Amino acid sequence: MIAARLSRWLRPAAFGFVMSVSAVALADVELKNDGFVDGQQAGFQTGFVAKEMAASRFNPPESGVALLKIQVVFGGGIAGTKKDVTLHIWDDAALTDEPGAELFKGNFTLTAANTALQEMDISAQSVVVTGPFRVGLEFTHDGLPSIARDDDGNIQPDRNFISAQAVGWKKAEDLGLTGDWILRAFVEGNGGSGGTGATGGGSTTSGMSGGTGGSGGGGGGQGGQGGNGGTNSGSSEGCSCNLPPSTSASPAGLLLALAAFTSLFRSRRRR
Repeated sequence: MIAARLSRWLRPAAFGFVMSVSAVALADVELKNDGFVDGQQAGFQTGFVAKEMAASRFNPPESGVALLKIQVVFGGGIAGTKKDVTLHIWDDAALTDEPGAELFKGNFTLTAANTALQEMDISAQSVVVTGPFRVGLEFTHDGLPSIARDDDGNIQPDRNFISAQAVGWKKAEDLGLTGDWILRAFVEGNGGSGGTGATGGGSTTSGMSGGTGGSGGGGGGQGGQGGNGGTNSGSSEGCSCNLPPSTSASPAGLLLALAAFTSLFRSRRRR
């Protein structure tokens, strides 16, 4: 049963283009795990179903900084399709698979776009982070549009997570994914070092409804250095979910795994 649930990460990818978001203000520190830059391809993850989550762990440049906004590449389906998602922010100081206390929860409407990062502004919610924290995107629908992962063949260990039905929270690499979620957090800063900023094409800002704020306060971080934002993207179900954390999947191995689990995945979709 668990194998059937996880096999949906094994479908092949189709690729397109993703452009980057506009330049980040110097005072904002960009925190990211992905290595996504112009000219690279990425994959939209089609394996999620409603109530499941993709999440990333970040370390702020210093304790007590305000979390300002979240950016994500969200698309892969029909451009312009609107989907509601729930944004979660948790304390993650324990550095375990399961996140800690929830600091924020709010609903946003995202518009599928293969050419822009989606932006969720929480600067008015007084969310302050004092150490490692986790940002999660909970889906209210199955399949596409969905979050994208980079396709550089590297994944930051212990930084990318999936909350899947029947198995709970797992590190993404434990399920065989080999790319980082293109999910970024921005905190207040003072204009020094502490992150790489995205530059380039247009961005979109989503609307927010409902949600509960975290603890109040402010605080200055260390400013970010400008960099390059996203590019090539497509749709993907990920890689072999039965690999041990330290094992990389070869293309041939992925094809074999795909063949073995396709029938199980299809049976789940029919239910």
